[in-house]
Amino acid sequence: MIATALNVHADAPPRITATIRSEWTKLWAVPSTPVLIVITGVLTMGFTALITVFGGDAAIAAPHGESQYQTIFYGSALGVFAYAFLTAGFMGSVYRSGMIAYTLTATSSRTKVLLSKLIIVAVLGYAAGLMISLGNLAVTQGGLTAAGLPLLDPMAPSLVRAIVVFTGAGMMVQGLLACMLAVLFRNATAAVISLVLVNTLPVVAAQFLGESYAMSIPRLLPGSLLESLAGLSVPGSAGYLPWGWAMIGLITWLSAIFSVSLIVMRKRDA
Repeated sequence: MIATALNVHADAPPRITATIRSEWTKLWAVPSTPVLIVITGVLTMGFTALITVFGGDAAIAAPHGESQYQTIFYGSALGVFAYAFLTAGFMGSVYRSGMIAYTLTATSSRTKVLLSKLIIVAVLGYAAGLMISLGNLAVTQGGLTAAGLPLLDPMAPSLVRAIVVFTGAGMMVQGLLACMLAVLFRNATAAVISLVLVNTLPVVAAQFLGESYAMSIPRLLPGSLLESLAGLSVPGSAGYLPWGWAMIGLITWLSAIFSVSLIVMRKRDA
């Protein structure tokens, strides 16, 4: 009976925690991973520093335009898409190298494999994004001090919301989308290009398709939804949605792409 119990245990599929540890090890085994993480931070904080140093007082003053605290998040898109490239490569590389076959041999549950990768992408993306937002705030406060301008109130609810949500959630959501698109395309570059087009083409088209389109479609894109969720979009502007609707929109995007990628991953050969 003991032998039978041991055999059952040996044949049992690995738990998702074991799969997560395995995928985490694979992520950091790639030499480019720490490099891309550093690049992500340098792009965002470096761009903020450049604006602060060379943009003049007007560029670093209080909220302006259609987005609150715009200066702090000038470079966020650069960092977000750098991270998206990392996550797309995290998924796409296993297809390019043929390692997906070995992965699915060790863990036959494709759902578990995909979920493990997505959990890692989400946690790492949010943590890195939050640290970058805090770094951007410090850079901006330094610029305001040097220019003799009033500092931003770090405890202001609107600023706390923006810092806690925007870059972290942006890296998490866009990273997840890039990772799942890499399942569909089996290619990191195609996944990132598709993600960029999804976020930009409808916005570019808005200037040609009239006010009705401009005031309805662009606000439903992932990037716009993230701005609304973080409280950066000004009510009444073309990109604004109440935070509850923005949350529903992001969940819809993630759920839809996840469902398609999981179906494709289950039906397609490794």
